[in-house]
Amino acid sequence: MAIVGRWLKITTRPLLEALGCHDVHHYGIRTFCDYLTDDARKYDPTYYADLERLELAATALPPYTHTARLFQLTARKAPPA
Repeated sequence: MAIVGRWLKITTRPLLEALGCHDVHHYGIRTFCDYLTDDARKYDPTYYADLERLELAATALPPYTHTARLFQLTARKAPPA
């Protein structure tokens, strides 16, 4: 249990950086689309294009990174020396 408690105190970014990763980014995915109840509108090409632009514009902006249905963490690992 002590090990679990210790890991819970470490946030993701410092952990990834400690593993040699850099350029750590957090993105929200499906921020608006999943909350829209009118599925028929999503099949309208013009509406969908606008929705897609909105999703892409908000993907890396707080608070949308935290309210999205899914999230993605990306990082780069330096090549071995």
